Amino acid sequence: MPEASSLRDLLRIRQANAGRLRRIPGYLGSAVGYKYHEDSDTFARDEDGAFIPAVLVFVRRKRPLDSIPPAERVPERLKGPKRLSCVTDVVTGALPAEAPEPRPFTAANRRLLRELHEDEMPWTGGMPIASRFGTGTAACVVRRGRTLGFLTNWHVAGFPGSRIVRPSPRLSLAGWTARADLYAKHTRSKRDLESYIDRKTTRHRLDAAFIPFAKYIRKRDTHSGVHGLGPLGKPWCPDLDTMEPIGTRVVGVGQKLGLQRGAIAAYGYEWRIDPEDEVFHVTDYLILGEGRQPFAAAGDSGKLVVTDDEDRRPIALLWGGQRQGFWSAEAQESWAYASRIDTVLKQLKLEIVR
Repeated sequence: MPEASSLRDLLRIRQANAGRLRRIPGYLGSAVGYKYHEDSDTFARDEDGAFIPAVLVFVRRKRPLDSIPPAERVPERLKGPKRLSCVTDVVTGALPAEAPEPRPFTAANRRLLRELHEDEMPWTGGMPIASRFGTGTAACVVRRGRTLGFLTNWHVAGFPGSRIVRPSPRLSLAGWTARADLYAKHTRSKRDLESYIDRKTTRHRLDAAFIPFAKYIRKRDTHSGVHGLGPLGKPWCPDLDTMEPIGTRVVGVGQKLGLQRGAIAAYGYEWRIDPEDEVFHVTDYLILGEGRQPFAAAGDSGKLVVTDDEDRRPIALLWGGQRQGFWSAEAQESWAYASRIDTVLKQLKLEIVR
């Protein structure tokens, strides 16, 4: 029986077993990636030293196996189409009772945060923004045709026509929301997550918005890239026939936590917002903060996530952090949530200014 060796294989297996997984008591969703080593931040390896592709099953708390009735246990292995199979990994989705103490900001990060809130700061990625719907972060400067603007989240920018400002140190008009999409549109492309979810029961969260700059903001007042990270490379489109996004080191700058590092922990996470509703939601990436520190906090929504190397390739648009606070608590809350940047740019018809 062939073993799963790519994200596509794992997504097919997860899809074939969706009903079975969703009936597990305490189920907080599932994703695909590599098996972890005994609840640590490192991947487990097989006898040949290779990482082990797996379907990750999130539960609130782990219990001793002998205390769980056989019918309620997460299967050790799952079978899918074309005789594919893979192992599972049970992951604790609730935050630990004793979370690590937040690290104090470094001097460089404190300086970066001060700069993001200064009058002299150009209109650029990482700057604070706000609307009547909430506060967040501008991802980066983007272009739609000849129109310059910036990218952020739907839940920050609100509906088309909403007024967006830069709130500090003094209130400045940024523009008005022109396009805002909460969900990804259905596509038949085999390159996308859309092909491996049940559209009747699952919604693919995008959470993205485009805000053209107000007329008084000239091109010379803007700056490409993300403050503190420099110029950006070519956006990354993951290849589902590999495992390449998993484990990729990433970095982002938000107006609340400044510069934070982490890694892509999993792909295709699905969860249920309302326990009384049969509708599930799915997002592209889960991101684990370095040293189990938060990768994002309230106010960082909308920040751009890029590869933590000299190329600085945009990989995702962050829309939710740890302690996400879904009202039903039916989701994992240890890792941050993000949408694929290539999907965002394609749907909103945008191009990153580099």
